[in-house]
Amino acid sequence: MRAILDGRRTWQPPRPVVRGRADHTAIVGCELFVDGERWHRSLATGEGLRDATGARITGASNLAFLFLLATGLVLWFPRRWTWHAFRAVLLFQRRATGRQRDWNWHHVLGAWSAPALAAIVLSGVFLSYQWPQRLVQR
Repeated sequence: MRAILDGRRTWQPPRPVVRGRADHTAIVGCELFVDGERWHRSLATGEGLRDATGARITGASNLAFLFLLATGLVLWFPRRWTWHAFRAVLLFQRRATGRQRDWNWHHVLGAWSAPALAAIVLSGVFLSYQWPQRLVQR
């Protein structure tokens, strides 16, 4: 991305790229974003933005991550539903050290990041597959 002009190295922005999609709309952007979108949507397994093999892999990965989130939530719930039990997994314990601190941080960070991760993963499942969209439209 650097060009040599008059013996000096100067930065040049990426060239604009226009690529056609299957639905005959054009994508205008720089190579970095087009390649990033190809990796994001289909692991850059084909020439287009949504290669079938890569899209299946990313869709299955979304479903696997959703499964991990759901099972993590089930395992996270305390056996006794008391404030003391929930406080142990929802709030940081300041005086904890060693393994107890690691356990506490793992549970607290998991509990507070799970809703945002679930929203991201669910949106990925909706983008990857048609069946969730059909279920919602019923």
